[in-house]
Amino acid sequence: MKVSRISAALLAAFLWLCHPSGDVLPPEEDTAESVAEYTASHGIYALTGIVTDVDYESDTVEFTLANGLVFAFYGCEDYFVGDLVSALMWSTGTPTILDDVILDTRYAGTPEQLIDLGK
Repeated sequence: MKVSRISAALLAAFLWLCHPSGDVLPPEEDTAESVAEYTASHGIYALTGIVTDVDYESDTVEFTLANGLVFAFYGCEDYFVGDLVSALMWSTGTPTILDDVILDTRYAGTPEQLIDLGK
């Protein structure tokens, strides 16, 4: 299943509208724990997968998770098949991952780089 990417600004506006106090970020204390708690309570999470297809004509990158699910986003930039990509995701408030939305993506290196770190 392919999932499209929306802007972080749209999510921030959505969270601001849905949050009773209007706070987009955790109030007062922005410790790692409070940020983690806040993002989890709003269905925001991260995943990492491996790039399995890059289509420069349509400017689309597909990446596959370890469980076989495939997500896609626009912005080929310097991505190549085999690269790792980390994605900030939004669960859309449903129990299934199949309709989750990619908020942002970041290049995360290659599997070989991770193996080298472990040496």
